Amino acid sequence: TGDGDDATAADTSSSSANANTSNTKANPPAQAQAPKEKPPQRTPEATVLIKNIPDRTKEPEIRAMFQPYATKMNQKILGITLLANRGFCFVDFDSKNVVEEVVKDVAACKKDGKPNKFMINGKKLDVARKVPMDNKGGRGRGFRS
Repeated sequence: TGDGDDATAADTSSSSANANTSNTKANPPAQAQAPKEKPPQRTPEATVLIKNIPDRTKEPEIRAMFQPYATKMNQKILGITLLANRGFCFVDFDSKNVVEEVVKDVAACKKDGKPNKFMINGKKLDVARKVPMDNKGGRGRGFRS
C-alpha cells in the first residue's frame, strides 16, 4: 500500500503541474505583458470613403494613392478595407488632418478643373470623408401607435 500511495501522490503532483502549465499558457508572465501600447483607434473622422472602385483593384494601388498624404503629414494609414467587388473602400488614417487634406485636394480638382488624380484603371474614383454614423433613426420604423 505504501507504493500505491506514492503513485497516487505522484499522479496528484503531476496533474497539479499540468494545471500550472496550462495557467502559464493562458496567462503569460507579466514581463511579456508589460509593453502595452494601445494601437491607434480607427475613427469615422479619420476615414476616407472611396466609391466607384473597379473590381480588379488591389490594396497596394489604394495604398500608393493615399500613402503620400499620410507621409507628408507624418501620419500613417491604419488600415484599408477594400471591397472592390462591391465598388468601395475605406482608408483609415491615424489623424483626421490627413482626411482634411485629401478632401481639400478633391475639392481643388473639381473647382479648378485640374485632372483628377484619384483614378484607377482609367476609372474616376469618388473620394469623400466618411460620414459618422449616428444612433438616430435607422431602417426600423420603431413603435407605431
